[in-house]
Amino acid sequence: MNNQNTNSIKNQAVLSAQELLKSFASQEGLSADFTKAFGSKFDREAAEELVNQWETGEFDSFPEIEILASDS
Repeated sequence: MNNQNTNSIKNQAVLSAQELLKSFASQEGLSADFTKAFGSKFDREAAEELVNQWETGEFDSFPEIEILASDS
């Protein structure tokens, strides 16, 4: 697979993930979902900040994704 194809697939995956997060952020009962996933001792303030970013489509805080060639 060449770099152009790899970048295209990566970009499509990132856009799909962002759309899913935007949809997830607008759902009712989100706090219960976070509690189910992370237990009762997660940083609620940090989670709320992330959700607010997702709702507005702000994904700048996400790390850059890099696809590396396998060694095999």
